[in-house]
Amino acid sequence: MATVRITRHELDAEALPAICVVTGKPTTRTVRHTFRWALPSTSWALLGGFAMYGVVRAQLRKDFTFRVPIASRRRGHWL
Repeated sequence: MATVRITRHELDAEALPAICVVTGKPTTRTVRHTFRWALPSTSWALLGGFAMYGVVRAQLRKDFTFRVPIASRRRGHWL
């Protein structure tokens, strides 16, 4: 599988190529999607219980929303 790096500048300028992120085929449709991630090291908070884990993960979570090119048939991919 190919790896692609996209800079924050490209995302802010909505300069992504019109290639579906799921199929790799040309597309004209985009979908607004929020990507969320947290550091893997937050799993240590499970030692304090699920409540502690939830608090730590919420504090260290990062979010980024942008328009993603995706084929019409795949628009529900992240649902």
